[in-house]
Amino acid sequence: MNREETAGYVRHHLEAAGFQRPVFSESAIQMLYAASQGIPRVVNQICSQALFEAEGKDADVVEEMHIGRVFFLSEG
Repeated sequence: MNREETAGYVRHHLEAAGFQRPVFSESAIQMLYAASQGIPRVVNQICSQALFEAEGKDADVVEEMHIGRVFFLSEG
């Protein structure tokens, strides 16, 4: 998927799950796309882990730093 398709994919899944507001910041979506290269399975894995990371930090929105933590921890 390209960047726009990745953003739409994430929005669609969140809407299907009942979220009414944006959960991922634009910068988080950009980093998500860069980290996943638009591969749906990888997008899902990073999103799931980033949601847990953000929840653990009591954040209302998943930010770039949450994606970075998840992605860089999973690589090493």
